[in-house]
Amino acid sequence: MRVIVRSKGLGQVVALRNALRNPGPMLVELSKQLALEAQDQVLECFETQANPYGQAWAPKKRPDGRAILTGKTSRLRNGWKAKPKRIGTYRWRISPSVPYAKWIQQGTKNKDGSVSMVAREMVPDERGFPDTWLEGFREVAVETLRAHFSGVGIRAQKKAHFR
Repeated sequence: MRVIVRSKGLGQVVALRNALRNPGPMLVELSKQLALEAQDQVLECFETQANPYGQAWAPKKRPDGRAILTGKTSRLRNGWKAKPKRIGTYRWRISPSVPYAKWIQQGTKNKDGSVSMVAREMVPDERGFPDTWLEGFREVAVETLRAHFSGVGIRAQKKAHFR
């Protein structure tokens, strides 16, 4: 990410130094906002009934009039939460509140190796983050940096690279 500093005097340099001296609160906020963005992206998968890469989920074996992965309670869809890994740290995570989410994400196989349940991915896998997720992360990063450095003479550009 490019950061441009335009100083209009000693006051801005001091303000910049103070903003950089204690980045902790900004990093905690950035981590939280990135986790919330990831949570929104997961919910988008439920809206589009497709994985993060845009591939449609397999249809239900027994259609019941509800959307794919939407049961009577919608606990899987509504159970994704953004939480800090430890209070006061920069590390946040998103996780489902239901234990069966991992089997839906990965799918299951029978003992003979045949597919028992088709995977319906809700979060990115080893292929990495899709462009839609990266763009959301970029926007969050720019807005968080902009808020932290407002009035200091720093401008964050949207050409952030997360790969």
